[in-house]
Amino acid sequence: MVGQARMELLPELKIPIEVGQNIEKSQKELLFLACDQL
Repeated sequence: MVGQARMELLPELKIPIEVGQNIEKSQKELLFLACDQL
């Protein structure tokens, strides 16, 4: 859902849906790593 909103906000970038999903997954992994460090 967040990825779709980003694509709507940044149509000029023309980011593929798959790339957006990969970015979302990487961000979630970073959040998990940050939580583990805390």
